[in-house]
Amino acid sequence: MKLGTLLTLAAALAVAPAYPQEEDEAEAAPAGEAAAPAEGDDAAATRPKVKFFATLPFCRQISGVVEALRPGAAAWEPVENGVRYALGTSFRTAAGARMTLTMGTGCNIRADGSTEFATRPQTLGEDVRSIVVKGGVVTAVLPRNLPAGGFTIAAPGFTLKDIAGECRVEYRATGDGDEASLRCNTGTFAVEGRNFAISRMNPTHEVRIRASHDNLATILYGVRGDTAVNVSRGVVMRTEIDEDGKVQHVAETPNLEWRLSPGTRVQINRAVPAVGEKMSVSVMTFAADGSLKNHFAYVEGLAAVNSGELVAASKEESDKLAKRAAEAAGDAAAAAEEAENQSEADGDSSGYGNEEE
Repeated sequence: MKLGTLLTLAAALAVAPAYPQEEDEAEAAPAGEAAAPAEGDDAAATRPKVKFFATLPFCRQISGVVEALRPGAAAWEPVENGVRYALGTSFRTAAGARMTLTMGTGCNIRADGSTEFATRPQTLGEDVRSIVVKGGVVTAVLPRNLPAGGFTIAAPGFTLKDIAGECRVEYRATGDGDEASLRCNTGTFAVEGRNFAISRMNPTHEVRIRASHDNLATILYGVRGDTAVNVSRGVVMRTEIDEDGKVQHVAETPNLEWRLSPGTRVQINRAVPAVGEKMSVSVMTFAADGSLKNHFAYVEGLAAVNSGELVAASKEESDKLAKRAAEAAGDAAAAAEEAENQSEADGDSSGYGNEEE
């Protein structure tokens, strides 16, 4: 090979990126797609596992005042384009500023205006990542083929998980609690919180979450779409009798599936017990017109304290309860009338005023 050819090849290798994770999102192919093995490929078992995340993330597309607080540091410092930051670093953007944190090929976190978030430390070699949102607006753009549990976004009161696609989290601390808006732009994600879970959100869904600072009260509001929310009903005991007549008591943890449509809400109130560690929980669901649809209470992990449903489950059952109440009221009125008539009859038969002159 000629010397000129060798020099040209060496120059090309020198300017090529050392890590494929550093490529721009628009230029990078979705991670893992090229490595998908053909069916029946004997070499599939020997192929290296697809790596979605770089060892250390780096910042790019910086605009305005953007700062970082490295792990163990006492002061914030300006963020620089292309510089890698250790996991556990906090980032913040001033009003009107923005930045993108690239965590791997096609794995980008965008922060817009007055936003603060932090990456979480991970075990070396573990191909999962997580961030904690402390305030502002964060948009995560991740590969659609990212494995379940590969990336999470945590905030006080809830966690986004199994993210595949693009999602947007807006989180604000207010004087009487915290408020978050969760929206799926593309793909899907799931949400988990204490006593509730949303197994799947898609681009037609948007929900709002309000929580008290002590996390003893959580309210879920439907904003857009028809999001299915599973709300824990606590622990209940079910009695089973087997073929031999043996009675068994089986503990179950059923859920209420509530459709969080626009205008509807789920309200969860918790109380710290005076004795013990198990919290008491009260759950209410409300329709868009404000009418109460469900109400139940329980103690976490304790089947002996569970109210069951306190609201009639159907119109028929509600009508029966109303009829029963009316009958009870009617019986009480009839009894009162009968007692009054009896009193009058006793007065007439007493003989007063009927003496002969």
